[in-house]
Amino acid sequence: MPFTLLLDGEPCEIEILARQPRLLLAVNGRTYLVEPKAGDGMVRIDGETVAFARAEIGETQFLRIAGR
Repeated sequence: MPFTLLLDGEPCEIEILARQPRLLLAVNGRTYLVEPKAGDGMVRIDGETVAFARAEIGETQFLRIAGR
C-alpha cells in the first residue's frame, strides 16, 4: 500500500516493495535498499550510512534523514 511523504513541502509517493530479508522502498519510482546500522540513530541507505531521527504525533510520523 503506497503512502505519501512530504519532502521540502513536495509530496513523494513511497511504496514498501519488501520487508524481508531487507527493507526495499520505492520513492517516486526509484528503488532504495534500507538496512539497519549498528548504533542508535543510524541507518544504511543504498550502502551509505546516514543519521536519522523519528517522532510521532498520533498517526503522523516525522522523519529526519541526513539532516533533512
